[in-house]
Amino acid sequence: MSASAAASQSITVSYSTGGSAKLGSDYTLSGTPGQIDVPAGQSSASVSLHANVVGSSGKKQKNKTASLLLQSGGGYKVGKPKKATVTIVP
Repeated sequence: MSASAAASQSITVSYSTGGSAKLGSDYTLSGTPGQIDVPAGQSSASVSLHANVVGSSGKKQKNKTASLLLQSGGGYKVGKPKKATVTIVP
């Protein structure tokens, strides 16, 4: 995620997740789930997705999708694209 200009103060941008993959069992995300913190003086921040290609049953999983949708909030607007989707391929 990036902004058109550096933030004068830190900004917390909220997001929701979706898709056929389940957060926690099929993948994990870096940072605090549901929010991205853009530090003061910066114009971008990122979230890393770490896929779990073997489920708790030990069997190989099928392809699944995971999406992240940025939410508008106080002090900032979300531009386009608002949503990113990846396919987790075991």
